[in-house]
Amino acid sequence: MCELSLLHRRRRGSDFTCRLEGMKLSNEVTAKNSNYLVRWAIAATGVACVGLGALGVILPGMPTTIFLIFACFLFSRSHPHLEKVLVRNKFFARFLPFVDGRVRLSRLAKASVLFLIWGSTVISCTTLYMTGVLGVWPIAAIVGLNALGSIFIVRS
Repeated sequence: MCELSLLHRRRRGSDFTCRLEGMKLSNEVTAKNSNYLVRWAIAATGVACVGLGALGVILPGMPTTIFLIFACFLFSRSHPHLEKVLVRNKFFARFLPFVDGRVRLSRLAKASVLFLIWGSTVISCTTLYMTGVLGVWPIAAIVGLNALGSIFIVRS
């Protein structure tokens, strides 16, 4: 078999190796170049999540928050400066002190959050139980998770 290695080709400081074996061509990309491509793929997925989150603001029934949280996670793994741009823009900057833990929630804010969480849970679970969609055990799990979340809110 014939093997040809090209080590002289460089792209952004990383080696690119190409091996030609017979008629079969296979590319081997070094770790730096691979990480570069993976980082950009992760960042592109983060941008797509921001777009879906923006659609969630406009379209009823489509979530916004989870897409933005996932975009923040992806940006923190790929390009941290994109995370800073997302979090520190004019729409989210006023909530940043609460997320960072620099400022505590007021008692009124905690009470309103707990009221909304438990109110929506009671209405949803009652409706789902009465229509027969959920049984007792899933509702007990939902109430238990709400209780854990409420403890976290009260203690923070």
